[in-house]
Amino acid sequence: MALSRYNTAITEEGLRTNPESQYFERKGRETKPSKIANELIGMLNAGGGTLVYGIADDGTVEDLQKAACCPTPRTT
Repeated sequence: MALSRYNTAITEEGLRTNPESQYFERKGRETKPSKIANELIGMLNAGGGTLVYGIADDGTVEDLQKAACCPTPRTT
């Protein structure tokens, strides 16, 4: 099942299993923002690409509610 209305080739299985390249990167929830910024800059210089946040390099889908970068939302 496609996850994007703009690019129907983007599927959950593809995001988990496609090899990383100059145009495709997976970043887990513990990735530092500076690392994500560097990857995006590289992709922009290369003419585009796809960066997936929340899927580890081994293809494991991670719970972003437990991400270290994001504070726990208040419930009061």
